[in-house]
Amino acid sequence: MSSITIPDKYVCTLSEELIKFAKKEIREDEKTREQALAQMRDWIAKTDYIKNCRIDANFLLRFLRVKKFSVPMAQETLLRYISMRQQHPHWFHYSSIHDPMVLDLINRGVAFALPKKDKAGRRVMFTIGGNIDPSVHTAEGVMKAIMLTFESFLEDEEVQIRGFSHVLDESGITISHLVLWNPTEISRIFGICERAMPMRHKRLDFVRLPMLLNYVYELVVTFMSEKMRSRIRLHKDSSHLCDGVDQKILPKEYGGEVPLADMIQLFKEEIASRNSRVEDLDQMELDFELMKKSSNTPKKVSNDILGMRGSFKRLEID
Repeated sequence: MSSITIPDKYVCTLSEELIKFAKKEIREDEKTREQALAQMRDWIAKTDYIKNCRIDANFLLRFLRVKKFSVPMAQETLLRYISMRQQHPHWFHYSSIHDPMVLDLINRGVAFALPKKDKAGRRVMFTIGGNIDPSVHTAEGVMKAIMLTFESFLEDEEVQIRGFSHVLDESGITISHLVLWNPTEISRIFGICERAMPMRHKRLDFVRLPMLLNYVYELVVTFMSEKMRSRIRLHKDSSHLCDGVDQKILPKEYGGEVPLADMIQLFKEEIASRNSRVEDLDQMELDFELMKKSSNTPKKVSNDILGMRGSFKRLEID
């Protein structure tokens, strides 16, 4: 049995500043955390249709933190998350740095994290969309590279608490790139991920968005919550990021100090150290037949997963 399917004792390694921030921002303190973890583990143990679920504190806390320690809401998000991965394995399973396409996309800067944090102390994901090669890469490969970055982020408690920012350089995007992603599929991905991923998306900065992407952009944002839309910024170039992201932390090619290749190498080392934990996520699943018969599932979630899967209903995020 994997160690992450055995309950561990949480050991707090948060800084004093982060402890205070967590208390104010997401209502987290030692007593609340301990009680909520116990409730989550007890519920998972008693829910027979949840199989091979990670119950280590790091994993469960990401759901509790994104829902500000509302245990019922954290349980709902966990069910949606497992269902999302299970029903769309072509997007979410086998996301590994050992996958040649995923590794190539990371090496090209399509999905990686900046070594330093933004002005709010958050990790920053960086995407260079124009470096996707439509003749070589697939939509599934791009999605897996992005999801590997997300899942690696979530192993970091500070990201769970503070959330993260995302800078997307969309210069170089052509019609050939759009062939990889039809608008309906892009909207579907955003709709599913916003409802199920236990991430606190605090800011999205789009840089140099080509005119040909305007239609896709307008369509995608209609499937986001109002709160999520309010966190989007559009910029003509990277110099306009300075209100939220210090230009010094960007790659040297964008006016920063550290070359892009060096940043990517650092991130690959970070991913490698967490890769086995991310791969274990593929073992989790829901037994949908048992779920249909269970009285231990909120009706709304049961209907969404079993009867209205893939719906694009908006969900307010924390």
